[in-house]
Amino acid sequence: MERVKLIPNQELHTEKFHLSKPFIFISVLLLIIISNTQNAQAQWLEYDKIVASNRMTSDQFGFDIKTNNNLVVVGAPYRDFPGATNAGAVYVYEKTDTEYAQLQILSANDLNTGDLFGYSVSISETGEYIIVGAPNQDTDENGRNPLTDSGAAYIFKRDPITSMWEQLQKIVAKDESGNSKRQNDAKFGWDVDLTDTPYVRRAIVGAVQESEYITVSTFLPKVGAAYIFDGDGGSQWTASQRLTASDRKANDNFGFSVALARFKAVVGAIGNDYDGNGQNYIAGSGSAYVFEVGVSARSINDYYQTDKLTSTDRGVGELFGFEVDIYGNIPQAVFRIVVGAPYDDEGQFGQPAIQNAGSAFIFFSSQYGGNNNWFMDQKLVANDRSVNDHYGTSVAIAETYAMVGATDNDKDANGMNILNDSGAGYIYKAGNSPYPSGWIFDEKIVASDRESKDHFGYSVDLDVVGNHCVVGVKDEDHDDAPIPGNYLPAAGSAYIFELDIPAPLKSDGSKKTSTTLSQFAVTPNPSNGQFEINISNFDPSETYLLTIRDISGKKIMEEVILNFKHYVNLETQANGVYIITLNDGKQLSHAKIIKSN
Repeated sequence: MERVKLIPNQELHTEKFHLSKPFIFISVLLLIIISNTQNAQAQWLEYDKIVASNRMTSDQFGFDIKTNNNLVVVGAPYRDFPGATNAGAVYVYEKTDTEYAQLQILSANDLNTGDLFGYSVSISETGEYIIVGAPNQDTDENGRNPLTDSGAAYIFKRDPITSMWEQLQKIVAKDESGNSKRQNDAKFGWDVDLTDTPYVRRAIVGAVQESEYITVSTFLPKVGAAYIFDGDGGSQWTASQRLTASDRKANDNFGFSVALARFKAVVGAIGNDYDGNGQNYIAGSGSAYVFEVGVSARSINDYYQTDKLTSTDRGVGELFGFEVDIYGNIPQAVFRIVVGAPYDDEGQFGQPAIQNAGSAFIFFSSQYGGNNNWFMDQKLVANDRSVNDHYGTSVAIAETYAMVGATDNDKDANGMNILNDSGAGYIYKAGNSPYPSGWIFDEKIVASDRESKDHFGYSVDLDVVGNHCVVGVKDEDHDDAPIPGNYLPAAGSAYIFELDIPAPLKSDGSKKTSTTLSQFAVTPNPSNGQFEINISNFDPSETYLLTIRDISGKKIMEEVILNFKHYVNLETQANGVYIITLNDGKQLSHAKIIKSN
């Protein structure tokens, strides 16, 4: 079965993504960190590779990925649980001084077979909220009234005391009046995004296959919709609006991709066939719709469609809108949108057409509202573009950088060493002038242990200030050891790259995996259950509360530390990964420990 971010019965190029992966035995693997010699000023270096602590075959860890500050959230929608195949899971990582440590595994409290929880993920600017899409979930918010693949999304909130995320609410398709809009096969949760700022706390969820009667006799199958939910800062997220395209048609798949930036939203519709004026039919050319708040007297809190974006050189089946992202800087009135078109054949400036090489488009606006205020900034294509690269499968944009994933690119960072469908990411830097900004190619990044059919770049994200990026590699087979091993087909992985910050190394040249934090160290680690905790900056006038949880977030132990050296006994606990949280009354610090007999 193809496990791709395409509609199961979509007729547009679904045969182009394949997940079959041959067994590749490597007796000796030399890790080479490749820097891009084309740019001496900027260097994105592989800082860490992360995998699930409980990785299994075909989890597809890295199917979707998001980052904010020192947190990374990774979806593994095909993760199995006892009695629940492909229920899905989400993994949360936090940066320590030497690595990104797995902090928690999230799962739905009503998980079921085939839910695909983790198909889409997002984390708020504050890190307080995480939203997870499960497009094949069947029941309503109360776990009742099953409708096959109607879909759901789950909102988690971080506890300020434990620093763990707890499920706050399950949301399903509803309009602003609270009326249910759930349907069979609507796939609510196909894509999600979340924002949490002093001005607005809001989520958007795509229902890519929702159908609609626009009149008694006019039925639009799989036209799609997107839903807005507003949070009250406590425990309640309420449906506030249902978004649709002004020129919607059957099979538009509106909601295939969604993104939020405070009071602006963008929604991709890969099946839309018409240009920005609703004319000039080209099958499957795709489009993206921009919605903004406060452009109508009806309500300052409602979103209204202000623009429809399309490719400047539209082509049949290019799927413009496959992925979208939006960035907004309100004080400077700088707003940017990037849209992927992974099946675009056309290049730039008269370059020859290359089948399914792919592209991405950046649009800009300097307006807070109003119609038709988004303008084309630049079309991006890979400088080493090839047939079926699918550049534009994933996109991300931040303050000064943009990023595009080419999940089926075959070449390394220097355009050599072909490995079929190994994948790559391309990073661009904004020019000095905001409008137009003149995006300049910065660097091509690949995995240090790249292999054929990994699909590096299937998902990407940039930290908002652009100092690190994350890349999902859903079909990667090996773990994160210095010489990767433990072959599990399509278990998946993710990579973190940081700007001009090399990965810390041990004396033997391998990557550090110590969980030592600035406040405390745990030794030995792994251990058979006896751990020694040393607090380097211990202050006897302070109270130190130590909490230990298993990887699901369940509290195992909690006690007060009275000395700089403290001992913990987990001999009666099961082997596995545990998270230590140290609370000194001012901040929380974490460490990952492994109990292994």
